[in-house]
Amino acid sequence: MVYVNQQSVELLIDKDGSIFKSVDLGGLSNVNFLSVRAVGVKIRVRITSADGTNQSIPVDPILVLRSDSVNITALDLTRLANTETEVYIVLAERA
Repeated sequence: MVYVNQQSVELLIDKDGSIFKSVDLGGLSNVNFLSVRAVGVKIRVRITSADGTNQSIPVDPILVLRSDSVNITALDLTRLANTETEVYIVLAERA
């Protein structure tokens, strides 16, 4: 698979509750590759694609997702309460 556009994102999630932090896709309209690494504790990633919205996936500590036919169009994250969490994300769009 050849990827033409990619972006790396580093986030700090430091709010409690049912707050999901949206991830800026940086101009990528159709993400086909996603890598998420959580430092410290488990997080949940929610993706939106043609297959549905708010598809929740636990990440402890790494998630790697490749989809050739279904594009990810939105992404957000949440963490466990009372635990500041660093998250590293790599996004890519295929040619």
